[in-house]
Amino acid sequence: MRVFAINDLLSKGAITFIVPAFLLGCAKTKVDTNLPVLNTLKSSNSGIRLIALTGPQQVSAQVGGLTYNLTPNTHTFNYPPLRYTSYAPLPVALPEKVMDQAGNANIRLISSFNNGFTASSTSVNQVLRDDPANPTDYYIYPVSQQFGDPNYQIKAIPRSTTPPVGAGNIKIRLVNYGSAADAFNRTGPLTLTYSDGKPVSTVTTNVPQGVISDYTEIPYGAYRFRLFNQSGVEMAETLLPYPYTYGNDLDNPYGTRPTSIHSYQPGGIYTIFVNPNTIFFSGSTYIAGNSYTVIPDITAPANIAYGRVQFVNVMPGATYTLKLGSIPIGSGIGYRGITDYQVVTATGYSLQLTDQSGQTLATQSITIYPGDNYTVWAYPKNGQPALALVFNELTNPNQGQKIRFLNVSGNVPFITFMPFNQFGPIVLTYPGDGNDTISASNATQNLAQGIPVTHLPYAEFTPASPSSQPPWFANVYQSSVGPPPIVPGTRLVAVKSLQAGDFVANSSLYLPGDAILRVGEQGVYTAALTGSVDTAYHGTASMDTLLIVKHFK
Repeated sequence: MRVFAINDLLSKGAITFIVPAFLLGCAKTKVDTNLPVLNTLKSSNSGIRLIALTGPQQVSAQVGGLTYNLTPNTHTFNYPPLRYTSYAPLPVALPEKVMDQAGNANIRLISSFNNGFTASSTSVNQVLRDDPANPTDYYIYPVSQQFGDPNYQIKAIPRSTTPPVGAGNIKIRLVNYGSAADAFNRTGPLTLTYSDGKPVSTVTTNVPQGVISDYTEIPYGAYRFRLFNQSGVEMAETLLPYPYTYGNDLDNPYGTRPTSIHSYQPGGIYTIFVNPNTIFFSGSTYIAGNSYTVIPDITAPANIAYGRVQFVNVMPGATYTLKLGSIPIGSGIGYRGITDYQVVTATGYSLQLTDQSGQTLATQSITIYPGDNYTVWAYPKNGQPALALVFNELTNPNQGQKIRFLNVSGNVPFITFMPFNQFGPIVLTYPGDGNDTISASNATQNLAQGIPVTHLPYAEFTPASPSSQPPWFANVYQSSVGPPPIVPGTRLVAVKSLQAGDFVANSSLYLPGDAILRVGEQGVYTAALTGSVDTAYHGTASMDTLLIVKHFK
């Protein structure tokens, strides 16, 4: 072991470091670093949000030296009729640093309008108070129904930030601030329904004008909500993506799709807000009417815990129960019975198909990942019950039908869907010049019994013109993979043609002649051949062996 002497330290210069440090400590020299003092209590957002629902108007807010553009100018007008490109109002949260000591935000709201012919603007000063215990949204929308009027009103609406009680649920409410005057009679108490017209909850049923409903809880998922008044008149959604116009506009009496499909995430909290805002075009007249907008009350948390499973039974002549581990997905489900999706924890499970006596007839393992949507089909394979697991991608551009074709018949090894009165694969036409097409052969040709397509599994169809036939009217053929492959093969006359009415949840919700009855409702679907098909049938009547499953509600 080496011993260091003082001479060693001196020789190495160590003392030159020790002494200055000592002297500095004694002198206590003050050093001014000029670093700012950070107030961490003012580093987050306040409970105040601004939400502009102003149609073509542009609204900005000036507060605390900052300017917020509340309505980006992303509108595109094509007439007739008036359309919007994809655009949605985004809540703008005010940061705490713009609040004074009393918790107030002194803001100046500026509204402007310019339609290429006239320009006008107005501004007003507002004082908004932040109450941390009661987060509040300030909705901004027009005072009058006159097109181009830049005046607006501001409504303070408290919002909930308390998560839903039920696992995998969302909270949703209805705020009915519509105008009593509406050119389309969309007035009075409103009821929130699913796409088939069934009310969501008594809480959101017959909500009067000027009233904010309580929140109600439902499972998360893909929903096409609709609003009806007591006379059965449907409320349009404020802003829809191209190519949808507003429902029942005066230049298009056969309508379009007045609402769209939204994906609601587990733990999310949402408000459906009704106000006089939608602009309609008729000749040279702009008319405002009541409409609704879906607003998230909080930023929905990322889904890291839940998936969804539904059960479809296409085993003829029997009822079955499906369990996911110990969780019943459907109990006593008869032939062609379809359950709702059920929210389950994302993990691995053993699927069990049982009959009425409790005997297990088929089993299969499945792993559910967060955000998965599975449909489990019980179908006949060689005369015995079997399970087919189908993963559903529920992202939908709201521009028509997104369809998976499936063969779960009991006796046809391969099938092909072919356009009505055509020979050739189903060809899809996309928006634009009308000449952009793509073949859907992978999704429609030589579909094997009980085996879902996993590569390019969907055929996506944009809406047809109301004056033309939808492009996807189709017949079903018995085909063969060969060799050589035979497509389309022999038409299965016993199977009815696939038609637009198969993609309408409740035709009684539409007026006779409405274009939706001819092109179908937008959404994600499965069109499946089921049962035992009479392949030798040559009569004129058709047996209904097609089953359409709608994967949204």
